[in-house]
Amino acid sequence: MKARYIAWLGLLGAAILAGLFTAFRLFTEGHEIFNANDVVIWTLPIGAYVFFALTSSGLGLLSALPLLFGDKLYQSAAKRIVMLGIATLLAAFISIGLELGSLNHILYIFLSPNFASPIQIMGFIYSAELVCLLVKFWRMMAGDLDSWLSKLAGLGSFVTALFGPLVLGSVFGITEARPTFFGSFLPILSLVIAVVSGLAAFLLYSAVVHLLRGQSGQGVAQEQTADAGKKLVFSLFITLLFYLLWAVYRAGTSLPEFATDANFSLALILLAPFLMMLVPSLRAARWGQVVAGVVTLGSIFALHMSVILAGQVRPMGPKAEGMPAVLSYTPSLWEYLVLVLSLAVLLLVATLAERYLRLEPQTS
Repeated sequence: MKARYIAWLGLLGAAILAGLFTAFRLFTEGHEIFNANDVVIWTLPIGAYVFFALTSSGLGLLSALPLLFGDKLYQSAAKRIVMLGIATLLAAFISIGLELGSLNHILYIFLSPNFASPIQIMGFIYSAELVCLLVKFWRMMAGDLDSWLSKLAGLGSFVTALFGPLVLGSVFGITEARPTFFGSFLPILSLVIAVVSGLAAFLLYSAVVHLLRGQSGQGVAQEQTADAGKKLVFSLFITLLFYLLWAVYRAGTSLPEFATDANFSLALILLAPFLMMLVPSLRAARWGQVVAGVVTLGSIFALHMSVILAGQVRPMGPKAEGMPAVLSYTPSLWEYLVLVLSLAVLLLVATLAERYLRLEPQTS
């Protein structure tokens, strides 16, 4: 076990070193190392940011069940859920920070804020969510669940997790020049996807932790994952329904850019975990939970990328002159390494927390 643990840390360390070298190149050379251009400006790092940010919001909403609404079933998992929310939000900030391409851009966000900008509001909300989650986790580790500070942090994390996806979706939804983005569907769909991502992340993470520890599929932990599986079924149904309604709504006037065979295939892939979690035996099996979690999160990440790119690949206005009707985009190696760095930091935080912190209540 010790050798595997050291090898795992070595793998994460190598990924982080590669990511840090990418950050150095980004901050010295700029966006030239990305495959972005004047038309396709939001690329893989933005997709990674959206994915991790929405997942953290979903975990923040899930943590409200035991911390705000008194759901005793998830009480023993509350620390782990909050920790996972912090780790995914850190991954999101790494993705968006490196996407900016310059330290000056990061500083100017704070030195010259624009409070009328949805992007600025989104950044403020997710920064507030991170602070609330950190304070809440600190108080939980100290055994404090009832002080005014602990309750305020719990309420703050719930409110920011609720409004974060709505504002993030509105960043795209107010873009009138891009029909794929424009409208009220994206903010609502972002909130629904946040719930799905949070549930899938908790289901996958819990199943992997218990498999690695060789724990049996019995007791409170099994009840938690089984209940999360039921909630995942319902949220997946809502997600698929919203995606279908969005496509039908757009197709009423024109064929939406994202309504391709490939993108609909990605949406249909979400049917696999939906059908799996409908079966009680698969919902209770650890391997079923792992497969459902991986397929759900992978499909949602791919859908994020397909929608983000679909709204940009058609040049418009003066920039369309001399360009093909539809552009193509393939991420560069450095964009992949930004994703690798974000994921490696997430996994490192989770690994060290599981190793050195008491995330589960002690049994007498």
